[in-house]
Amino acid sequence: MSGQVKTPRPPTRDGRGSVIAPGSVARCVLAGTSAVAALASAILFLSMLDTPSGLCSPGCLERRLSALMDASGDLRTGQFSEAEGLIRRELAFSAFDDTAWLRQAALETTRAGRLDAAAVRALEASYRVAPVDVDMARWRLVFLFQHWSEVSPQSRLQAGREMTSLAVAPENIPGLKALGQKISNPSGRLAFQLMSDQLGAR
Repeated sequence: MSGQVKTPRPPTRDGRGSVIAPGSVARCVLAGTSAVAALASAILFLSMLDTPSGLCSPGCLERRLSALMDASGDLRTGQFSEAEGLIRRELAFSAFDDTAWLRQAALETTRAGRLDAAAVRALEASYRVAPVDVDMARWRLVFLFQHWSEVSPQSRLQAGREMTSLAVAPENIPGLKALGQKISNPSGRLAFQLMSDQLGAR
């Protein structure tokens, strides 16, 4: 009916009682929808980072390699090919990753059954990019002294320098000396003993 008077709709108010303009409500809804969509996209992207079909950072390669290689760097049974591919990708991410070079040395040693020339080069590269590595020293030093008769004179010098550098912090000395118990190679164990006896003496 033309004479009917429409009752105006009460204004929408926010939590403080202020009136919200009609268009603002729609904009808020759209903004909220966009934020949810953006969050969903971010979650999807992050979920792809650690999958073979998505993007992978060096961190995800590290986790996979840790599952294939034990604490001493030895490969678990039947995992050679997969570990080789992951190490190659790890070095492609960064040629300055001393852990990757050390894994390469362990891999080449497994391939040849001894520390061959390729393994020696990888070990030397590990020291070249990081002469001292607190996190990797326990593995690298044991690996080096375990192959003492096969490593290069340069690597032997680097091992001594790394031990001396770490021993600057007195609390590191007991842990360093304890590494000798993990070295079964007679010549390597003797060399390690001679070096470790000098720690803290300077």
